[in-house]
Amino acid sequence: MTMNLDRLLSPATVALVGGDPAVAAAGQNRILGFEGEVWLVNPGGRTVDGAVTFGSVADLPGPPDAALVAVGRDRVPAVVKELADLGAGGVVVYTAGFAEADERGRSLQEEVLSAAGTMPVIGPNCHGFLNALTGAALWPDVQGCHRVDRGVAIVTQSGNLAINLTMQQRALPEAMVVTLGNQAAVTVEDVVEWLLSEPRVTAIGLHIEGLRDPMRLGGLVSRTDKPVIALKSGRTDQGAAIARTHTASMAGASSAYDALFARYGVSQVETVPELLSTLAVLHHHGRLPGPSLVSMSCSGGEAGLVADRSMHHDVRFPDFPPDVAERLDTILDGKVAITNPFDYHTFIWGDRQRMTACFTEALASPIDAGMLILDFPAPGLDDRGWWPTLESWIDAAQATSRPTLVASTLPENLPVRVADRLGQAGIPVAGGIDEALAALAAAALPRAKGAGHSAAPPFTGTRRRLDDLEARARLAERITVPAHRPSPIADAARVADALGYPVAVKAMGLDHKSELGGVSVGLRSPDEVDKAATGMASLGTTVLIERQITGIEAELVVAVRREPPVGWLVTLGAGGVLVEVLDDVAVGLAPLSKEDVMSMLDGLRISRLLDGHRGRIAVDRSVVAAGVVGIVEAALSHDDTVELEVNPLAVTTDGAWALDVTWMVER
Repeated sequence: MTMNLDRLLSPATVALVGGDPAVAAAGQNRILGFEGEVWLVNPGGRTVDGAVTFGSVADLPGPPDAALVAVGRDRVPAVVKELADLGAGGVVVYTAGFAEADERGRSLQEEVLSAAGTMPVIGPNCHGFLNALTGAALWPDVQGCHRVDRGVAIVTQSGNLAINLTMQQRALPEAMVVTLGNQAAVTVEDVVEWLLSEPRVTAIGLHIEGLRDPMRLGGLVSRTDKPVIALKSGRTDQGAAIARTHTASMAGASSAYDALFARYGVSQVETVPELLSTLAVLHHHGRLPGPSLVSMSCSGGEAGLVADRSMHHDVRFPDFPPDVAERLDTILDGKVAITNPFDYHTFIWGDRQRMTACFTEALASPIDAGMLILDFPAPGLDDRGWWPTLESWIDAAQATSRPTLVASTLPENLPVRVADRLGQAGIPVAGGIDEALAALAAAALPRAKGAGHSAAPPFTGTRRRLDDLEARARLAERITVPAHRPSPIADAARVADALGYPVAVKAMGLDHKSELGGVSVGLRSPDEVDKAATGMASLGTTVLIERQITGIEAELVVAVRREPPVGWLVTLGAGGVLVEVLDDVAVGLAPLSKEDVMSMLDGLRISRLLDGHRGRIAVDRSVVAAGVVGIVEAALSHDDTVELEVNPLAVTTDGAWALDVTWMVER
């Protein structure tokens, strides 16, 4: 349900309830130049410039659009109810000690929500928000924002991180900073929906631990052109992994968010500096058309670093076209190797005309964006020689209208005055080569790849493994499985004769059969079958005799599992005995189309094997895709499915066969 946050996030009147935090918030409204009314509710009678003090909520002259509640946790529900009864537009609960603390806190948080009714509540346990478009600050602490006409928005659960983000010195205009704490009522999704409708917000950056309604966020982002960037924390948490399958350790809970963001066109970054740099690129340039770059520096060492680090980012540095290379060679008197990344050397240092010509030619080549590596001297040193280079870059960027970025190899070598000058020219900055490359890659945002995905129900009970026959029977509804029959060990040879050779003998009811000696393949006679089956006697009294598929060109692993709240996570990768050795997987969200599977296959290192690498026979990828789609459909067609893994999915020239299956269901 859409929550109306207009009055709360863009208030004309603000009430601040409490002691020191409320007084601090009153001061921040004054600092940001809020022109609306600020009412301080403070029984102690303290006064603050720019705020009118009242003894209680009941004394307020009317319902505030937004209120900050900063009182002891036991008093919060009563204060929230007073504000709700008065008709306030929404509240920020700064006070901590709620659901994040203890059982008493969880109970109090429920009381707060009950007291609020339909009134929006941000928090509790949060730092509130800053609206630099209007100057409103429901923010009981220091902050580094200033008034802007337009800019980026940042949404995070962390108050301290939000404070840090407001202190950035990159000439990045921050229009909104919103912290959400416990997300008891107002969620990330609610705030993003409001920000997407605010035309003065140019891009949205998210720092999230998790989402309440990932499908809603995906739908919101896919329906807009406004870019959204995410920094997901908690990526190393393995708590949600299901250890019984190979893929659980290879694609944990964070992979579900990777798939979610890829599906709906949300770019991801890995660090806070990358988040800020990407937002800066998007604010100044919007979405980049692609990741094709030119890099300029006056050092071969810097150019080499750019080339080396580009291997870790989704960017590319194409060669200059011959005519561009020829003109650059002329400008530089034939003294420089014309390569990209480009070391233009220092002999034109200080010659603004030649540097501008050099930069302009490079930026005019068929690329998507350009970056300049430029480190300034430390404060107090003579930096006059560096400014012509900077101004030449600005001139070239303006002449070509090419999106550009300036980066330093060390963040301390990019002074604030340089960032300010570049900000005035509409050029973002980055304090490091990796940071710059990551930002430019992320700003070449993917578009939404799919329309919707399936919700995954939460776990409601314990899990059990389907027996091998039932699992294969279920799977056979959607994908081809080899002919097979169970057999007592003593009758294995007779059953194999009936099936026809070659056959495989497999132990039943076990995970990771190969490691336990529970698989024997390529058996072509009764004696071989009898010997193999007898050798598995310690693993059980019954074995599975399976007609062996020949002509296998590749083996894949396909897994489908519940990953609430995101959805059904599909993992596709190199399978067979190499599944954990290669760790070569791609992830997606169900349902998948054949085209989705084709794209996932393209991202695998073993993709070339499917195309007939080194004498192998090429396979029909559409057949492979159909097999993967069938496995996914099989998993989702049974309500009790928790996780389904097929390993291997054997690929031949004319088909895809599910050779082994582990199917976990709820009891």
